[in-house]
Amino acid sequence: MHFDNLIESCDRASRLIEQLLALSRVETSVSTFEKDDLNISEFIAQQIAYVYPQVEAKSQIIEFDDSGQHRVKVNKTLLEILFRNLLDNAIRYSPHKGKINVSVSKKDGHVFLSIEDSGKGLTQDQINKLGIRFQRLGQIDSYGSGLGWSIIKKISEVERLMIQVAQ
Repeated sequence: MHFDNLIESCDRASRLIEQLLALSRVETSVSTFEKDDLNISEFIAQQIAYVYPQVEAKSQIIEFDDSGQHRVKVNKTLLEILFRNLLDNAIRYSPHKGKINVSVSKKDGHVFLSIEDSGKGLTQDQINKLGIRFQRLGQIDSYGSGLGWSIIKKISEVERLMIQVAQ
């Protein structure tokens, strides 16, 4: 039993270090990040595959609705960090046997990515506090560090992406 706790603590520490390094890299960069020509549909399918063990562990359902093969110009590493943070939150805050819908669409020349989960949602006050470092909203586990939304906001700023959070 103690061995499992040790592994979980190491995983938490590793994730925190990974988050801090990602935030530091984005904040201290004086140059622009190189843009990759990316098939967003393939990218998202790959990211979902990476987190699928977490989805299975909570007996959740994840669906990916893709209206076509869309290409974007973005730094792949930054998008990976941003998307994984969003997806990790959806998994974490959706209940056991919950549902997560990921979709990609294109309108007026812009590509839209949507992640919806069956969690209880956020209040407007909680939405306003997103991005405050080490602030954890709705702490349901001890795994998160409270840095995810800081990283999401900073990457979206660097990549000129618009992020919207619905209640």
